[in-house]
Amino acid sequence: MSVHKMPSLQDVVRSSNPLIASKMAPRPDFLGELDESRLIGQFRDDLSGGDKLALLNFILRECELKQLEVLRGATEALFVVEQHECMHTQIDLLCLDVAVLQECASSVFARLLKLLSPKGIVCIESNDRDTRIDVDLIPGGAFESVMAAPGFSVFAQIKGERSPRSVRYQIDLYRRKRYFERKHRARLAAEPKIPDVAVFILTYKHEAFIAECLRSIMKQRGHFTMRVLIIDDASPDNTAQVARSVIAENRDDRIRFELRVNPHNVGASANWGPALKWAEGADYVAPVDGDDFWSSEYRIQEHIDFLRERPTAIMSFNSFEFCTADSSERRRGIHLDEEIIGADRFVRDNPVGNLGSTFYRGELVEIFPLEPFYYTNGDWKINVYCSQIGPSGYVDKALSVYRLHGGGVWSLKGGVERLLPTIDGILKFNAFTDFSYNRQYNWLFRESARALGRFIFGSVDDLGTFDLIILHDEFPRRGEFHYAEFTAYLREFPSSLLLATLDGYYQRRYPELGSRTIEDDGTFPLHLGKLIYLATLRITYSALPRIETAGVPFVFTLCPKGGFVLGNQDVDMQLKRIFGSPLFTGVIVTQHVIHDYIVGNALCPKEKVEFSYGGVMPDSSKESSTSKRRWGFGKSRLDICFVAHQSAPYGRDVGYDVFVEVAKALHERHDDICFHVAGALRPCAIDISSLGEAIKFYPSLTSDKFSRFFQDMDLILSPVVRGATPTGAINSVPTDYCVEAGARGVAIFTADEFHATKDHFTDGEDIVLMEAKAADIIGKIERYYAAPEMLKTIGEQGARAIRGLYSSQSQMAPRINLLREVIRNSKPAGETHGLRVKLAAMQAELELRDAQLAAVRRSRSWRISAPARFVGHLVRRDFVTAGNVIRFAIVSLKRKFGGLVSGRRI
Repeated sequence: MSVHKMPSLQDVVRSSNPLIASKMAPRPDFLGELDESRLIGQFRDDLSGGDKLALLNFILRECELKQLEVLRGATEALFVVEQHECMHTQIDLLCLDVAVLQECASSVFARLLKLLSPKGIVCIESNDRDTRIDVDLIPGGAFESVMAAPGFSVFAQIKGERSPRSVRYQIDLYRRKRYFERKHRARLAAEPKIPDVAVFILTYKHEAFIAECLRSIMKQRGHFTMRVLIIDDASPDNTAQVARSVIAENRDDRIRFELRVNPHNVGASANWGPALKWAEGADYVAPVDGDDFWSSEYRIQEHIDFLRERPTAIMSFNSFEFCTADSSERRRGIHLDEEIIGADRFVRDNPVGNLGSTFYRGELVEIFPLEPFYYTNGDWKINVYCSQIGPSGYVDKALSVYRLHGGGVWSLKGGVERLLPTIDGILKFNAFTDFSYNRQYNWLFRESARALGRFIFGSVDDLGTFDLIILHDEFPRRGEFHYAEFTAYLREFPSSLLLATLDGYYQRRYPELGSRTIEDDGTFPLHLGKLIYLATLRITYSALPRIETAGVPFVFTLCPKGGFVLGNQDVDMQLKRIFGSPLFTGVIVTQHVIHDYIVGNALCPKEKVEFSYGGVMPDSSKESSTSKRRWGFGKSRLDICFVAHQSAPYGRDVGYDVFVEVAKALHERHDDICFHVAGALRPCAIDISSLGEAIKFYPSLTSDKFSRFFQDMDLILSPVVRGATPTGAINSVPTDYCVEAGARGVAIFTADEFHATKDHFTDGEDIVLMEAKAADIIGKIERYYAAPEMLKTIGEQGARAIRGLYSSQSQMAPRINLLREVIRNSKPAGETHGLRVKLAAMQAELELRDAQLAAVRRSRSWRISAPARFVGHLVRRDFVTAGNVIRFAIVSLKRKFGGLVSGRRI
């Protein structure tokens, strides 16, 4: 590949968007047959009984599995099924003999699979090593093979808590590490022999440099034999001819040369597979690029001696020198203080520097996987992968030379043409390594993005690299609506990013999306986006200065959570500031009362308000409720649950005090009603001693365990009211937990102070509305207690209503259409545009400060006492000072803006 003219930024952004996944290039026939053992999940290594036991122990630890079942026959399978169904427990790791699949009734096996937890994994074993165990043996199509060995296979749930891709990578890495350790121990224990060193050279358009490279290899001295492979990737110049001439000069019997010339150019990465296959069996492997060379004739011997003295090091690398094309100038490259380098340093700093300074133990080339070598920066990724196997050693001597020139693809430096593929490679390789070094990769991504931001900021014609940037604080829990909402956005917009505090669970469940969830440290260049989306008022107000500095339009959701309060002066000021921003494009409102409030009080123009009742239902809530156990239908007790997180004393903001009052009254009248409290509330919050064993608490119940919890519940009680907290915050109706329960067939009994369910639910058909008073609640519960068929109807109809209202299609379609329309009409975020926005934002901030100062001056509360008057003086002084600072900044900005306008066309 020759060096072409630098493309325009617009061309590069359109053609090399770092978030558009590219498929692996087809492997050319001339590269030879693909070694399937190099594919993740296909590593070929015979498993002994001890290996299988060690593997099962690893799976238990890695996937945090607790409940293990090992079945050898059909009778045993039926017993286990009945036992778990009776105890309402689940299986995490199911180990089966293939005979169970052959002899067990299909109905029993279906019940067995249904007992698997969301993180459940299945292992199938056969004594006959010739038996093929594939995923077709498991009915239902819900599993995917993650490991296949003779007579032993492992399968993960496609929609489980952890993706098959994640489980496959970790198991594969464990097996390769175990294989390497076994081979390495055997080699160390073997009789000493003359080491065999395999050197392979990847070259393209290196006519002027290949001779120096080859002669530096021929000069190597020491106690070893050497074989050299040169792969010329169809160079259009005379690289191959020069190599042949130099090889003909060789008269050393210790060195064996082989030259391969590809008929077509495939890129450096695609040649790694054939080179590694060729190098198998060697004691050591030393790769080098055809335009670099070794500066010491004892380089190989130095590394052999180094690794012999440090048996725990899996590879080594030396310091090097940079040189110009003609080698006339040299300067020292890396210098490290430490001798042993771990994985974290490899990922973040890439201390190796270049391929020609590396030296690998021969056992490593047998376990290198193939996938990463189809991406750019192959040597860095190879070294990162090696660092997962063990530590590396650093030889503090300049033994090789890295040539800088403009004649080959590996030496092309600078510009967005290299930066965008680098970002792309970081994202892909982070996902490939199963996010094991996510913190380091995120740091690299942010640094690369900042460099890209500096490169493009200032050009009026620049287009955002990312269509959508989602700003959030803490990554939402898996049961929250935002969790499902953000997932939908990431899937709908391939060129999107989520900046938030990360959740490793999410990334390993959705690896194809997890690479686009980036840890945000507040420095990411937001002007790389065309649109910014935020999910709450609090986050939007906090991020507003940063957004306005970037000059990117934004859309946010205004919901009961996240800082919104009705009739609060401070909240109204925040809303006015946000709605007054020149970058404010639209707001999504989820409750009627909020819509009427901001439109009725002229806080926001009606045309910029998108109403979408409720939220996106999490995937975990979409399971069928047809098999649910119900009161009066084979179930001898009525189970009433209350789920909430406490935010006020005694849980008054969520109605826990009312719930306890109801529970005490019902317990006195009925001994077949039980009460269940899940969430942050504790038994000591309110005296419940009179309830005895009729009430149970589930403080550790996480959202992923709701399925089993709600399976036994008949109704969920939610007596939420406004004004139960000093702030007067409101709750969504029905609450998130009610929606989770209702989707699973639990009847919803809720208060609805603001008539939020109007036009969406029907009282007495799919929901039960009530006053947040114990007497009214008790009367309605007793009515349905006496009529189980009516309660069953409420639960079933409610599940259908929720699945319609809260489905992704109903909820996400209008939101996505809004975001897509804004993206389509987004303006470039050039420097002059950013200055305009900053100026308008400062003026809006000044107006807000003036309004706050006027409110302070009008307030009579400051005249009550001398201390209060003093505090009022300080507040007024702070507002005046802040206003003057903003006025001065506006004047300065106008001067800068005027100079910029005079110097260029806007």
